[in-house]
Amino acid sequence: MRKNVLYIHTHDSGIYFQPYDIHIHTPNLDAFAKDAVCFDEAYCCSPTCSPSRASLLTGRYPHTNGMLGLGNRGFEIHDYGNHIVQRLNHEGYHTVLCGIQHEYGRYKDHQLGADKIGYQENITTSCSEYKDKDLVEWDAHNTDALCQWLKTEKKEPFFVSMGFFSTHREYPDIDMSEEELRALHLPEFLKDTMEVRKDYAGHMRSVEMFDQNFGKIIHMLKETGHYDDTLIMFTTDHGVPYPFAKCTLFDSGIHVALIMRDPKPIVKGVHIKGLVSQIDVAPTICDLLGIEKDDGYQGKSFAKVFSNLHEEMDEAVFAEINFHTSYEPARCVRTKDYKLICYYGDYEKINRSNIDNSPTKQYYMEHGMLDKEKCMLALYDLANDPLEQHNVIQEKEYQEVYQMMKQKLETWRKETGDMALPLTEDKWEKAWQVNQPACIDPKSKREEDFIQ
Repeated sequence: MRKNVLYIHTHDSGIYFQPYDIHIHTPNLDAFAKDAVCFDEAYCCSPTCSPSRASLLTGRYPHTNGMLGLGNRGFEIHDYGNHIVQRLNHEGYHTVLCGIQHEYGRYKDHQLGADKIGYQENITTSCSEYKDKDLVEWDAHNTDALCQWLKTEKKEPFFVSMGFFSTHREYPDIDMSEEELRALHLPEFLKDTMEVRKDYAGHMRSVEMFDQNFGKIIHMLKETGHYDDTLIMFTTDHGVPYPFAKCTLFDSGIHVALIMRDPKPIVKGVHIKGLVSQIDVAPTICDLLGIEKDDGYQGKSFAKVFSNLHEEMDEAVFAEINFHTSYEPARCVRTKDYKLICYYGDYEKINRSNIDNSPTKQYYMEHGMLDKEKCMLALYDLANDPLEQHNVIQEKEYQEVYQMMKQKLETWRKETGDMALPLTEDKWEKAWQVNQPACIDPKSKREEDFIQ
């Protein structure tokens, strides 16, 4: 009997879940992690939505698969035949979309996305009546739709993509006292103010709502007998939607949750400490399903982890930024102990429209972010500086490390066919909607805020 696959993914969540020693109550995900394999050092290929997801699902980096920016801003995968959905279609799987996909167009236009990507069935519920703040309710309805679908008879093995709006902004309303807000455990990289605490409380509420839905899905898998014949994977696209996290190459932007359970596991309840990239997920799924891997995959399988066999994890992981709302070309290489970040554009200030609007962003803008400049070339000693606060690129004792990391990055760029950077505007496609680098509001409709 062939395994089913259930791919569950959230939006903008980073590692902010209970299994990662984060003070957010996610009992259902925590219980699942104790029956699965939790990858503590998993990293996305890009800290922006569509490029990250496209890389995971094609096994190719954004500069290779073509998804350089957001699907809702005109960017596309060069060849949707490389999407794992189409590969599984050819292998006799019944492929199903439920909820958000971000690899084509606008995710609210879910049928268009399902058709373009190649899903055979779309059970996503209507979202036309929801405003952004209410899309967490859409998550609940999609959860119910999936649970009902799981009860139906299955003649073929299935692949289901269950996509959640949570934990994307806007957050659900909260009602917490000042005392309760002061008791919250903020992420270390954030400024500790009451505005930021209230904002983060909304994020926590969104996470908790996701966990409730996750629990319903796991319960239904067990009730229908599919828990032990389904490869279950939970992950997110990138870091949390705050300044110096999402849309940056700091760990707060690229460090992600990844928890996987192989049916009737030999290994469970373990935390893998080695580096792993989401570029490795597609070849791993192929190995776990016993199907041939795509020759174009740029990652390596870590499937042996699930058989209690020694698996050499990645020596280094790589990530990139091209477009989010504005163009901000950057690349990074991360090893266990060091990270090198290189920006390739000529705009040295913070690309503020690449930061989601929020009370936290407003606070940062009022306290110096408007004038702050990026480190265009930065080396971080992660063992001694895990929050990446001190650029040691100029320090004498790190020059050998810098040359080593620089060589790793240059070799990766060459081997994966990375483009010349920066990408000049004459090579941009007309369909791409790109903000001026100095634009502040990612939702701006003003003509002068866009590059024509």
